[in-house]
Amino acid sequence: MRRFSLFFAVFALISVAALSADSSKAREVSAPFVSPNIVISQIYGGGGNVAGSQFTHDFVELFNRGDQPVSLNGWSTQYASAPWADFENYCRTLASQGNEIYIITGPSGNIGTIGATPQNRVVIPAVTWKVVLVIPNGSNDVTRASSKATRVLGVIMSNQTISQSAPWRNFRVTVDAVEQLTGYNFFSAIPRSTQEIIEKRRDRL
Repeated sequence: MRRFSLFFAVFALISVAALSADSSKAREVSAPFVSPNIVISQIYGGGGNVAGSQFTHDFVELFNRGDQPVSLNGWSTQYASAPWADFENYCRTLASQGNEIYIITGPSGNIGTIGATPQNRVVIPAVTWKVVLVIPNGSNDVTRASSKATRVLGVIMSNQTISQSAPWRNFRVTVDAVEQLTGYNFFSAIPRSTQEIIEKRRDRL
């Protein structure tokens, strides 16, 4: 397994900004893959969000690289999935209750690409995962995280089919499951005996 110490994970992979009370909600664009010729050439998500924005509205520009018209009936632009948004809000709540929250997140798999040219093409992952460690505020993170009662959460959500009304808790898995998916070894700075206990425990709160 590739090893990630607690602190390396924090500074190399964690999106702590997501816990900020004034952080913008993440946005996600999705569309059915009904034509190999329709690709996303531009995405602008800052419309009207900041004083002096060049544009007042967000937009997604599509490009048809084929020579035949393609109907866009049934296609839509959607914001971040409700379960992810709810989970991010939940993490903010935990942080506001006197906890420090470590969030490690990343993609897995490949269900295609977006982008009009090879230079700006981006891979769309099959799933997005997050691992969360919750510890009370204080000093010496490793010591505080080394309790066998330490709360950790694993979450894996599909980027293909997901119900917008599904509670985020439905997608909880063990940290071990995320490690098996990614090949990473999370929280390796925590004593092995404790790490094994907390990582195999599926969160139920």
